Amino acid sequence: MGFNTVGIIAKHPQHLPAEQSAPLAAALSVLASTLAKHKVEVVIDEDNAQQLEKKLPTADRKSLAKKADLVVVVGGDGTLLGAARDMMHTGTPILGVNLGRLGFLVDVLPNKLEEALKQVLNGDYIREDRLILEARIQQKGQQVCCHYAFNDVVIHSRDLPRMLELESHVDGQFISLHRADGLIISTPTGSTGYALSGGGPVLHPNLQAIGLTPICPHGLGDRPIIAPSTSRMMIKLSASGHPNAIVAWDGQILEDLSAGDEVHITPAHNHVRLIHPPGYDYFSLLRSKLAWGRDRSAQP
Repeated sequence: MGFNTVGIIAKHPQHLPAEQSAPLAAALSVLASTLAKHKVEVVIDEDNAQQLEKKLPTADRKSLAKKADLVVVVGGDGTLLGAARDMMHTGTPILGVNLGRLGFLVDVLPNKLEEALKQVLNGDYIREDRLILEARIQQKGQQVCCHYAFNDVVIHSRDLPRMLELESHVDGQFISLHRADGLIISTPTGSTGYALSGGGPVLHPNLQAIGLTPICPHGLGDRPIIAPSTSRMMIKLSASGHPNAIVAWDGQILEDLSAGDEVHITPAHNHVRLIHPPGYDYFSLLRSKLAWGRDRSAQP
C-alpha cells in the first residue's frame, strides 16, 4: 500500500505541557522534512498548524481522514485515542510517535522517527486492525447518544467515592448485579489501561474479545470476565442504587447516566488500523512499559 498523502495530528497546543513544546516542535520538523524528501503530499490538522514553522496545507479532522492515505500522530496515547475515533470511518492507517509517558499505542520514539518513517513510506511495516466499541445510552427505551471507544467505556459514580449498583447482561443473558465503584468495558487495546489498574487481564490486541472489569467491587467474588467480541453487552444502572453516574468513552467523552438508564455496548462495524515499523514486538513493549522481569532491587 503506497502512501501519497500523509496527514499530521499532534497534541493540541492547549494540552501541551511546557516541557513538551521543544520536543514536539523538533519531531514535527523532522516529520515534515522527511516527508518532503519522499515527495509526499502533507496535510496537517488545522489545530496544529501554528506548531510548524513551515506553512503546510491544513484540514479539519473529518476532511483530513478522507484526504490522507496515512496519518502520523505525534503525542501520547490520549492524542492517538482521539485521532483513532476520527479515522475509524475511513480506515485511514495511523502511525504513532511517542511524546508522552507510557506510550502503548504511540510506539515510535522521536529519535527513531526519520528511520521508521522511511521504512513505512517504502512499504516496510506491520499493519494491525483493532477492535473499537460502540456504546449507546438508552433512557426509557429511547437512544439519547452514541459514541465510540478505542480503549474503554467506563461507568462510574458522578460523586466519587460512591458505590453503584449495576446490572450486566451479555446477549440478553443476565450476568450479575455488581455493587462497585463502577465497571470498565474494554477492548484488548484498552486492557493495558484503566482495566489493568482495576485488576483485569492483559489481552493481546489481536484477540477478538471484550473485557468487563468491576472497579473496587464490594464482593470479592466479583471478578473480571472476558466475552467474545461479537457480544452485545448491556449495563443498567439499578433504580434502587445510587441514582447518578457518568459514562466515559476513552476518558475523553462524558455523558450523564440516571437511575434505570441502560448502556448498550457492541463492536463497531469499523476497525482502527495501526501501522508499526518493522520489528514491532508487542511482548517487548509490555516488558518495557510494565517493567516485567526487571530487577527492581538494583534500581536506586
